[in-house]
Amino acid sequence: MIDAARAVLDRHLFITHSIMILIGAALFALAIQLFAIPNQFVEGGATGIVLLLHYAFGFKPSLTTFLLNIPVFIAGWKVLGGRGIGFSAIGACGLSFFLWVLEYLQHEGWLVPFVAGDYLLAALYAGLTSGLGLGLILRYGGSTGGTTLLARMLHLSFGWHPSKMILLFDVVVIGAAALYIPLDKVLYTLVMVYVASRVIHLVNKEQCPVKEMTVYAKAGSEWASQLFGGLAHGYAVFEVTFEPGGQRMQAIRCLVSRSEWYRLRREIRKADPAAIMIVHDVHDMAGERPPYASDYSQEADPR
Repeated sequence: MIDAARAVLDRHLFITHSIMILIGAALFALAIQLFAIPNQFVEGGATGIVLLLHYAFGFKPSLTTFLLNIPVFIAGWKVLGGRGIGFSAIGACGLSFFLWVLEYLQHEGWLVPFVAGDYLLAALYAGLTSGLGLGLILRYGGSTGGTTLLARMLHLSFGWHPSKMILLFDVVVIGAAALYIPLDKVLYTLVMVYVASRVIHLVNKEQCPVKEMTVYAKAGSEWASQLFGGLAHGYAVFEVTFEPGGQRMQAIRCLVSRSEWYRLRREIRKADPAAIMIVHDVHDMAGERPPYASDYSQEADPR
């Protein structure tokens, strides 16, 4: 019964996270095709490389995004395994697909690029849309592949901090953009990237990939196995004594995802209104990673 409940929960989480990652990929593709490319803005990371290749040689972003990610995902599969790149693959393939759809719509005249004399307004629109899309991708444990996946592999192989590696990639790409686009467009790009980073932070504010949850309940509470039995990492139960007074209680400790925490909090309140719940954000952990968890805190950039 526990295995069946775990399978249902895993399937539900996979479908929910996949849908939200695809929505984020669609928004990010819209920001690129509707705002960034018509105004010659660039991006950080692998997306910036794709845009530079488009400006320099006319390569289609949808095809370039797909081709650039192939060697990265092959290497990622060897280093991180299938589960480690699962949602990143969904994000990357979704981005390539939506870019292709928008390219087709634009070619047929059904999508009108946003070209305005006020580049600042275009940069704000691009930053808002891309930040919302990337924020959703990050919040639900995905990425668009590229330099983010490379940063994860370097982190596991050499211990280099992923956020610093991503920042380094962004600086190199945006610096190289000055060779192909006017300097003022590079400056507007910085505005776009800054706005996007703030929106990403807001979307993921106070959201951490994993939470450590400790629940203190009456000794012998029978609802623990029913509520915690379906968790991927299981749970630990301790008998504790509170002093002074010598009150005996049951302590339940487990790792939960964000969605599991909201569900458990509601159900625990129904089962035992007097239960004490303590939750800590977990930004890093060793050992088997929890399913569907984002790989970094909100500092990471899913591009």
